[in-house]
Amino acid sequence: MSGTYRPRKPDWCSTGVPEPQRNGVLVLIGISGGDRTVEVPGDHIMLGFVLGNKVAVGSINANRTYFERGVQDMALAEAQYPGWRGC
Repeated sequence: MSGTYRPRKPDWCSTGVPEPQRNGVLVLIGISGGDRTVEVPGDHIMLGFVLGNKVAVGSINANRTYFERGVQDMALAEAQYPGWRGC
């Protein structure tokens, strides 16, 4: 069909990041060790995440105080929105 939008598929191999499968989770932790940049087609990635029911989460290193604050925030969210975690 003429005019059909088809985002180009990203080259996950060149990024060093494995592509999550359907219903998959991509976890990004730590920091990069350099100044390398990677160009990726964000439209395809977002489309794949939405239609493939995928999720991406990230984390950085933090000390105990920040961890404890996170636990407190999760408890507060559960008190305000019971069952929000779905478990």
